[in-house]
Amino acid sequence: MMLARPGNGHRATAPDSFDGLLQAFESLNERKRLDQHNLSKTEKARWRMMRCQIEEALFQQIRDPATDTREFLRVPISLKVCYDAGGKKRKSYLTVLGEGGLFIADSDPEPLGSRLQIEGYPVGRGAPFRVLGEVVWSKGQGSEQSRGIGMGIKFVELGDNERRLVNALVDDRVRQGLLERRRFARIDTRLEVSLSYASSRISALTHDLCIGGMFVTCDLPAPVGTRLAYKLSVPGGLPTDEGMAEVVHRTEKTAQGVGQGIGLAFILASLENEHVIRSYLRRRVAGEIRHPNDEPRRHARLIRRTKVRFQAENGFGTTDARDIGCGGIFLQSRMPPCVGSRIEMSLVDPYTLKTLEMSGRVVRVIQPDPRNPSIVPGVGVAADSGDAASMDLLREILTNLAEMETFPAAER
Repeated sequence: MMLARPGNGHRATAPDSFDGLLQAFESLNERKRLDQHNLSKTEKARWRMMRCQIEEALFQQIRDPATDTREFLRVPISLKVCYDAGGKKRKSYLTVLGEGGLFIADSDPEPLGSRLQIEGYPVGRGAPFRVLGEVVWSKGQGSEQSRGIGMGIKFVELGDNERRLVNALVDDRVRQGLLERRRFARIDTRLEVSLSYASSRISALTHDLCIGGMFVTCDLPAPVGTRLAYKLSVPGGLPTDEGMAEVVHRTEKTAQGVGQGIGLAFILASLENEHVIRSYLRRRVAGEIRHPNDEPRRHARLIRRTKVRFQAENGFGTTDARDIGCGGIFLQSRMPPCVGSRIEMSLVDPYTLKTLEMSGRVVRVIQPDPRNPSIVPGVGVAADSGDAASMDLLREILTNLAEMETFPAAER
């Protein structure tokens, strides 16, 4: 149950190549975290090459493995932080995070050698992380250095819990940046929606819905960039959501599971409108409500790449779930196990970092098709009915994934 892996010298130049690059890097990086001295000289050089490729994609800046010899991966991030420097508390933003340190944007950075107690606040309901760091370089206003204004900080005495949390934040940001191009997770749902375009008004059904927009299956001839009015009927006793939306993409040909239609991004949605969508998403993924037009499956699918560790009859490792629900999960794989196989899985809540252990049985297999690259190979796994605590945790994870932004913006 493995994904394709790039060979030596492979350059990741397109999103389609990131699956293999990331799979190979994660395997090597996990060994490095356990004991970097176990890596051979060749493996260290390969790790550095892949690390540069990943940072190149995330930061959109060229990295040369021959000259960029840092020993830790860094990722762009946007988190509120509070730090204490000699009894003086200040608030700022964390813009770069790595396994060995971080960068805090600050127009008046602390002097070199300063020790800072730093507390970061992941977007959402995640617990804050607390680390001790030392300023190793800084740049204030008017400096001629090429780096950003702020402080480069090296971790000091990073405990096991803090290290696990930092590594988890780095891993999640890498996967989101390389693999997940959508800002919000989607759920498959067929809600009635009315669209007003030019002098016409049509009724249609959504194919999927998220906090930021929806995909509507229809043949409305509205080009990308068109703004139109919508009126969305939301079940479960929730008020109708109506407002303005912009066409951001079109599907002319039938793709895997998606017919002709338009992708709409909500424009300047009010807090009341956003509350309606959030309430519906939470209740739908938890299985509390269901629209009569929805697919026959009992539980809604949450469509978002989610990192999952697995143990199957033909292998073990880490892969991506393409979609997940209370009833099961779809795991991507180019070497899928057969129908009826047992799989043990674990996934982590991106907010709370709680780990859920679950098991299931393969009920559907999709083989790779070289003639149709849009087909995602993998297996559909029907989850076993867990105990009440496990099901509550699964619903909590689904709710958090449904509401979490992939690329959270800092609240300035």
